[in-house]
Amino acid sequence: MNRITTYILLVLLPLFVSAQETAYLNQIAVGNYTLQKPQGSNNAHLLIELDFDSLHIDSQDALRIVPVLYSADGTQQLQLTALQLYGTQRYKVVERANTLNSEPITNNGDRLHRYQPGNTAPLTYRVTVPYALWMADSHLRIEAHVAGCAGCDRGDETLYLSKTLLPMPEWKPAFVGVQPLPVVEKQRYEPHRAYIQFAQSKHDIRPALAGNAAQLDSVFAKLESVIGDENLTLTAINVEGWVSPEGTLTYNQGLSERRANSFMDYVSRRVKGINKKLWHAEGKGEAWGHLQTLLVETPLPADSTAHLYIQEAIDNPADADNIDRRLRALPEIGNTIYQEYYPLLRCILYTLHYEVRPFTVEEGRVLIDTKPHLFSPNEMQQVADSYLPDTVKYIETLQKAVKQYPNDTALAYNLALALYAKGSIAEAMQPLTPLQPNSYVCNMRGILCMHLEQYSEAVAHFRQAAALGSQEAAANLEMARQIINLAVIE
Repeated sequence: MNRITTYILLVLLPLFVSAQETAYLNQIAVGNYTLQKPQGSNNAHLLIELDFDSLHIDSQDALRIVPVLYSADGTQQLQLTALQLYGTQRYKVVERANTLNSEPITNNGDRLHRYQPGNTAPLTYRVTVPYALWMADSHLRIEAHVAGCAGCDRGDETLYLSKTLLPMPEWKPAFVGVQPLPVVEKQRYEPHRAYIQFAQSKHDIRPALAGNAAQLDSVFAKLESVIGDENLTLTAINVEGWVSPEGTLTYNQGLSERRANSFMDYVSRRVKGINKKLWHAEGKGEAWGHLQTLLVETPLPADSTAHLYIQEAIDNPADADNIDRRLRALPEIGNTIYQEYYPLLRCILYTLHYEVRPFTVEEGRVLIDTKPHLFSPNEMQQVADSYLPDTVKYIETLQKAVKQYPNDTALAYNLALALYAKGSIAEAMQPLTPLQPNSYVCNMRGILCMHLEQYSEAVAHFRQAAALGSQEAAANLEMARQIINLAVIE
């Protein structure tokens, strides 16, 4: 009995060996393989160089090779046109069953390639497929299925190729840093308006009249705040007298001069410590420009005619007396202008001019929160630079600086850089909005647009910056085009 069993096993053993899975992929040399997407095209072209010189397919075997593209995260894949290779005898069977063309095709659309031992030329596999966004940073694997005679399954194989296809360029934009220009002297001025009530046709200051006491106290406080600040040096006080238009133009000019000088004399006698040479007074006459501003800020119904009259008075002062009479005679609004707007024209405009001493960085850290208006843009940048660029204090200091100087290009740009480094992309665009275009501002706008996936705007900004001489923008433009080519389907 044991002899019979042993004999049966010896007879069946070759059958078991022949039915075992056969490995062929390790006999195929995969040379260069690429996936390319031409600029502006919605197709991708795959090329694989295959060398079958070491391949030995059993005569009755059929080897089906399927290239498969798959995404970097493994969630997407695309099986490509398969390649069929046959052993000598198996190929004859297929050849008898099909009418072959110059490139034989099997019934399922696979490409047919005859295997000839010792005389198998390298094959360049090419296929074009519709491009999908997941194909950027994709990979390639080759799957193989082996079938023996009568279609018996002899196993599957998979070869994973390591190279990344269509690698998405890493977005590492180039940009420059800038510093605000240093200011040798910090000149400041503060314009203020005092509504001093005068008796009709008079120019003497009467503190007890109407609200004059409160107005004068405010003037004294503003002057003393400047002369009492050790950081400031008062350099001039300019006083302007303004009057309302009733009365003749000549008379009103003289009245405005007398009231300006009266205000200067009164205040200079009561605020001590101011050199008399710093005072300057002049009469400005009728305040038509201020009336125009008031009507814009608080418009009257149906006041278009009033605006025309006021503009006429500004353009033709010699006819101001006649225009005043016509303005006050307007139905419905003429009396309102006279009663409510004319009193606001009788005022003193005084401007305090002073210099601010330079601040050290240590002083700046203390004063910048309470007196940001005393800093130059360069000093604010120096205070910000005293903190590490990735800290909250650095950004907060630049935000104070940009609030004080919203049109300072360097401050706004450096704030945008700090916010960009923090990852606040949309917020970083805000300080750049009011700036005039220059090479580095346009370049940074392009960088931010790339992150916001506003690709057409990014390209436009990079082009403008490159045209303005930015080498960084030219490099960013080329990198952006490569990324957009892979990130956008037309």
